[in-house]
Amino acid sequence: MSSPKFLLILVALSAVAASSAKYSGYVVIRATPTSQQHLAILRQLDTTGLYDFWAGPFKIVGQSCDIMVSPKQKGDVVATLKAARMSHFVMIDDVEILLQDERNRLDAKQSGNMTWTEYHRMDTIYAWMDGLVAANPNLVSIETYGSSNQGKPLKVLKVSTGGSNKPAFWIDSAIHAREWISPAVNTYIMNDLIHNINHANLRAGIDFYFAPLINPDGYEYTFTTDRMWRKSRSTNVGSACIGTDVNRNFGFKWGVDNDGSSPNPCTETHRGADAYSEPEADHVNNYISGKANSTNWTAFITLHSYSQLWMSPYGWSDQAADLPADLAELVAVSNQCVAALTAVHGTQYQTGAASQILYKSNGSSRDWAKGDGGFKWVYTIELRDTGRYGFVLPPEQILPTAQETWAGVQVLARHILTK
Repeated sequence: MSSPKFLLILVALSAVAASSAKYSGYVVIRATPTSQQHLAILRQLDTTGLYDFWAGPFKIVGQSCDIMVSPKQKGDVVATLKAARMSHFVMIDDVEILLQDERNRLDAKQSGNMTWTEYHRMDTIYAWMDGLVAANPNLVSIETYGSSNQGKPLKVLKVSTGGSNKPAFWIDSAIHAREWISPAVNTYIMNDLIHNINHANLRAGIDFYFAPLINPDGYEYTFTTDRMWRKSRSTNVGSACIGTDVNRNFGFKWGVDNDGSSPNPCTETHRGADAYSEPEADHVNNYISGKANSTNWTAFITLHSYSQLWMSPYGWSDQAADLPADLAELVAVSNQCVAALTAVHGTQYQTGAASQILYKSNGSSRDWAKGDGGFKWVYTIELRDTGRYGFVLPPEQILPTAQETWAGVQVLARHILTK
C-alpha cells in the first residue's frame, strides 16, 4: 500500500506535468489570404475569441497571419481554410516543444544576474535597475509611477545629465506579457546608453525614460503559469475571462469601433470596460501628462514582438484624412532607422502607418502618444522574428535583436539632436 507521503508526491508531479503540457499538440498555422473574402474569413475567426492570432489578421491581401490552435480546434480551422481555398501550412507543429526547450534553458541558466543571453523576471530587472542608480547617481534615477492591478511597482528609469528643456525620449516594453524579447531589448539599450563612452553626446543632449515592464502582472504570469498570456490580470465584471489588453485601453480613440479592439473580455484584444480602466495604462497617461509642463516630450517608442515592423501612427484608422499630417516625415525617418538596423545583421523590416501595414487597433499607447501625449516622433517596433519562433524567440537571438534595434533607435535620437 502506498504511503500518504508517496501519494502526495505523485499528485505534485502530476500537477507539474499537467501544467507543462498545457500547449501539448498545439500548432501554429500560417494562412495567406489572396482575396478580400479570405481577409473577411480570418477576421471572423478572430472575432470569435476562440483562436489565438499570434500575428494578424492583417488588412493586406497576401500578408500571412499566424494562428495558434489546440488539437481539438485544428480540424475545424483547417477545414475552414480548405473550404475557402486559402493557402496554409503548419508553421510550428508543437508549441509545447518550443516551450519545454525554453523552460529547460531557464532552469539551467537563471543566475539572478542581468545578462542578454537569457530572459529575466521582474525582480532581477528591477534589482539591476537599482544597481544602475547606485553606480551612477549623477546620471541615473528611478521613479515608481504607480502600481499594477496586483500591486506590483511600475518603474521608470531616467538617464539625464541635468539641464532643462532637453528633448525627452520615452521607451517602453512588455505591455503585452508574452513578448519577452521587448524588455530584453529595452534593458540592453538602457545599459549601453549608460556605459558606452561613444554615447556621451546622446546622454548630454537628451533625457531618456525607460519603462521596461508596463504590464508586470502579465509578464510574471508568463513565467509562473501561462507562457502565452498576453493581457493584464484584472477581472472583468460579469465574465469568467481574465484580463484586458492594456494596449487597447488608452483614451485616444478608445473603442471607436470593434475592428481595432473588442468589447468581449474573452478575446486577446479586449479593450476594458472604460478607457484607463487598467492601472497600467492609467498610470502611464498620468505620469507623462503630469510632466507635460516641465518635460519636453519628443520621442516615444513602444517595443513589441513579433513581425519585424517599424510602424508610425495611427492604428485606429487607415483613412488618409485621419492619419497624422506629418506621416510622410515619420516614415522617412523610420526608413533611415531601419536602414541602420538592417546594416547590423541584415534583418529586414517594413515601415509605414500601423493601420496600413498591420491591422486596425484603437486605444493603443502609440496612438495616444501621438494624439494626446504631445510626442512628435512616435513608433511601435515589432521585433524579431517573422514567425519561425514567434513569441518564443530563442535567447541566442536576444543580443543580435538588441544590437540592431539600438542602432535604429540611435538614428532617431541623433536626428532629434539636429533639430
